[in-house]
Amino acid sequence: MGLNIKNREVEELAKQIAEATGETKTEAIRQALLERKDRLGLRPPQAILAELELALTNLLRGRRFEPVRKEEWDRLHT
Repeated sequence: MGLNIKNREVEELAKQIAEATGETKTEAIRQALLERKDRLGLRPPQAILAELELALTNLLRGRRFEPVRKEEWDRLHT
């Protein structure tokens, strides 16, 4: 998929970064977008779910849970 940049400032910035780092302009733009994505805290849903699962596992580690008796359930949900 192609991306056609029609902004001279963006083109010049990409060129400057690419020259300074030895990267292609495409790689310079990709890195900039990844860094901004990280700063914004954007993560894939799978990563968020994995983090929550780990936190719950750590929180519940070593605890015993007894089944809820019908009387307790009824009392809680009436």
